[in-house]
Amino acid sequence: MMGVRTGLRIDQGYRDGAAVVVPHGVLDLANYAELRDTLVKCAIELPRGVIVDVGWLSVPTTATLAVFSSVWIQVSDWPGVPIVLVAARELDRRRLARNSITRVMPVHASVEEALDALGEPPPRRRTILELPDEPASVAAGRRFVEVTCIRWGCLEVLRDGVLVASELVENAVRHAHGDPRLRLELGGGLLTVAVYDDDPTPPRLINSSLTAPGHLGLVMVAKLAKSWSSAPTLSGGKVVWAVLVVP
Repeated sequence: MMGVRTGLRIDQGYRDGAAVVVPHGVLDLANYAELRDTLVKCAIELPRGVIVDVGWLSVPTTATLAVFSSVWIQVSDWPGVPIVLVAARELDRRRLARNSITRVMPVHASVEEALDALGEPPPRRRTILELPDEPASVAAGRRFVEVTCIRWGCLEVLRDGVLVASELVENAVRHAHGDPRLRLELGGGLLTVAVYDDDPTPPRLINSSLTAPGHLGLVMVAKLAKSWSSAPTLSGGKVVWAVLVVP
């Protein structure tokens, strides 16, 4: 958090399986969303962790530091990738602590220290199905979830997983562009159903969809899931995901 510089440049790279993000310049309300979305995109790629070096970042208004808490909340259920900060200067570490950032994410003195602290990611089971951009993909997605839940031994969420996948794939086929991808993950007592597409437009929660014959909509997804959301991807599209608790 050095002296004031104009604009914001965000450098990205990888070290030892972790994404390293270094924002340069001024963090303000005009580019708050840019940094937030960049960090979420990095987390969705499922690195070992996301390390953010704030040493080159100027923060004239401390309220914008809430970007880190916002990202932590958004990725805590899924993808569950740890996000840690690097602040080499004691002054910067105290500033982060004063603004309660250290309550939700660790702060380290160097990238090397952050890498050592990340440890190994928790075990997960993961599988992906590439789908064509056509209505038949909805049924294919349902079958994929059913077979996967049986193979993974999580029959308690089979029905809900099938319903969620059906809605997410149908939304992608109806409203997005390109061939969607259905991704299932199991870990930490949670089953995640995620659908990727090439349209960056976030989905909308519309209550009226409950009255449409044969179409439950995102309202049903929200009721079944522990949490759900969408996020932009590095490829320029989006991912819509829902997390189900495995009893």
